[in-house]
Formats: sequence, C-alpha cells, structure tokens
Amino acid sequence: MGKPVSAPGSERALPSTWRVSWLKWLHVTLLVALLAVTVLAAWQLATSVMLVLGQGPAIPVSIPIDSIRIDPPLPPGVELSGDHLQAAVRVEDGDLAIGIYHLLTWLPLAVVNILSFWWMVRLLGAGRRSDRSLFSAQTIRNLRLIGVVQLVGASVIWLTANMVQGTLSIHVLGTGAYYGDLPPYVFTGNALIGLSALAVSEIIRKGQHMLEDLEGTV
Repeated sequence: MGKPVSAPGSERALPSTWRVSWLKWLHVTLLVALLAVTVLAAWQLATSVMLVLGQGPAIPVSIPIDSIRIDPPLPPGVELSGDHLQAAVRVEDGDLAIGIYHLLTWLPLAVVNILSFWWMVRLLGAGRRSDRSLFSAQTIRNLRLIGVVQLVGASVIWLTANMVQGTLSIHVLGTGAYYGDLPPYVFTGNALIGLSALAVSEIIRKGQHMLEDLEGTV
C-alpha cells in the first residue's frame, strides 16, 4: 500500500498557520493585559483621590524592627507582629500629601506597564498583518521606546518607592524615623527588559538592512 501523497507546499503551510495562530493568541493576551493594567490604574487613581478627600482606605506600612530603632512604648496604632512593626496610615479629614504619597506608590509602575503593553500590542498587530511589517522602522521605534521606558522606569520606581516608604515611616513612628529597604536590584527586571528590547531593536534594524540589500540585489 503506497504512502499518502501530501499536497505540494503542505509541509510549509502548517508552520506558517501555527505561527499566525501563535501571534494572534499573543496579541489577544497582550490586549487583555493592557486593559487589565489600565483598569487597575484607574482604580488606584480613585483610591488616591479618596485619600485626599478623607474617604480612602488606610495605607498599610510594614517595617522590619531590625531596620529602625524605636523605644517603647509603641506609637498609637503601631503593633509588633513577629519581626515587623505593622501600622496603617489613615487620615480621616483628608490629606493632600498622603494622597500624593499613595499616588507615587503605583503611578510610575503603571505608566511603565501601560506604555510597554501598548507598544507591544502595536508591534504584534503589525506582525499579524504581514511578515514585512516586523522588519520595519515602526517596529524598531516601538522596541526602542519600550527599552527607554523600562530603563528609566527602573530608576524612577526605586527612588519613589524608597521616598514614600521613608515618609510613611516618619508619619507612623514619629519625627527622626526613616525607613527604606528597597535595594536597587529589586527592579533589575525592568532594566533587563529595557536592555533586551533595545538589543532586539538593533537586531531587527540590521535584519531590515540585510533584507533591503537582498531585495535590491534580486
């Protein structure tokens, strides 16, 4: 009994179809992620506004006891739980400063995530339209923007998080207290993403030039 004969080109059609399906799945996933981080940012913004008006929830603060010196008795509202001091910053009458501090706890990361997801969605949308769109100036520009935003965000997120934690610890424990335990390596993930995006953009730029040279030769 003879072997079944496949249609010409069918071996190449399957990988191409699989690639298109994979790009479609990834594109939809990123769209959902973009929507999710946008909704979360809107909810956090509403919380910050409520704190300014004195209607928002308390901001939890957890401080390791080995990171700061404090003499008993503990300030009102501060409890010792294991090796951490637990407290909640609440301002019943509203406080613009507390609202701004809460804003800084989430806004830098939200901006980095929303912009990065948006540019990735645009990049994959172009890739779904045609292979040639992947090797384009727009793709290179989007990747470079992602790289720059991630690298800048890595520094801004670390600085603002440390500043906010230090300020809230003063608010909870009193004047003279300062606490910030976020070392720079906590946000190396953003730096790695940024460097990777810049590296891929350079690879695509060189690939684009090679493709242009090849098309010119043909």
